[in-house]
Amino acid sequence: MTAKRAIGFVLEGMTGPGSGTWSRFESLARGLIRNDQSIHVLASSNLQKALSDIPIASVHVTPEHSKIGRFLNRRSLVENFIRSTSVDVVHIEAPPFPKVFGAKTIASVHDLRYFQDSPLKIRSAEGIYQRIALRRQTQNMDGLAVLGPWAASEVVALLGVDSSRVFVIPPIVEAPKGFKPEPIKSSAAFVLVLGHLENRKNVATILHATESAHWPDGIDLIIAGNDSGAGSHLKTLASRAKCQVKFIGGIDESTKWKLLAGAELVLLPSLIEGFGIVGVEAPLAGTPVLVSDRTALLDIAADSHAIVSALDHEAWAERISSIVSNTQIRENILSKQIISAQRFTSHAIIPRVLSVYEQMLSG
Repeated sequence: MTAKRAIGFVLEGMTGPGSGTWSRFESLARGLIRNDQSIHVLASSNLQKALSDIPIASVHVTPEHSKIGRFLNRRSLVENFIRSTSVDVVHIEAPPFPKVFGAKTIASVHDLRYFQDSPLKIRSAEGIYQRIALRRQTQNMDGLAVLGPWAASEVVALLGVDSSRVFVIPPIVEAPKGFKPEPIKSSAAFVLVLGHLENRKNVATILHATESAHWPDGIDLIIAGNDSGAGSHLKTLASRAKCQVKFIGGIDESTKWKLLAGAELVLLPSLIEGFGIVGVEAPLAGTPVLVSDRTALLDIAADSHAIVSALDHEAWAERISSIVSNTQIRENILSKQIISAQRFTSHAIIPRVLSVYEQMLSG
């Protein structure tokens, strides 16, 4: 029988509803609550309304702090939170990660992208923190939570953390309750790229693929996601495509699932991904996904036909064409990916998380 624990989440500095980090937190919190765990949250005031929709035992609100303010105040805030709630374990979902006393601490480390860049090219406060302070601060934590095996190996290699302190806790990925595929209306068949428009997402390679003679006739490209700096360049590339390319910007959850259900294929060409949640959501919506051969994406491909060389635009065009024209190959990939997606249901993930707590508390 699972012991009932009081579990804390520090969300200060974390992005809210509509972000992947929020979705991961919400699904984990709801899953733990369904398994009779008591959840307590320390969060900035901007998240108070969203938290009211979750049956949390207590919400402790802190004023908005700047990045420097969080760095200076995080330790006292978390220790006061621990004293007032008597939590057994505290998840700290965003840096900084100071040494705190009173409960076991587990830091969520989901993005080490700045370790891919030369230190001389880093200009953002987040990047400077990652390269200078993160390695030291992760030593303060009792454990580190990562999204998958690839991310675990990266944390061990780049942050010098002993592997025994790194816990793989994938996100819970499930279709919305009562979901029935209702494809979005489109005048033509399309493939879909979904994610922020930034260089690491490698959308440019797919746009180069649309210029190829191998790009399938009658297949358009829809690109959904907010512009994170690469939008202007990508729209210039799109002007040379042999198909219609639509940039539709950020979308809500309902539209996302309709697009996933309506696409012929979902494309995930990223150069760096800690997990690749869209690659699990797509088959749950009834659509196979093609992924690049980089980082964590290999773990969700489920079929060798679903893996494409990241920067080879001709290979992307050829693979897209071969799959949209062959129903049997498409269905074979989809069936394997649906089976693979079952690894990320609440029923699969929550026992793993509870086991992590028991391991930390018995150490």
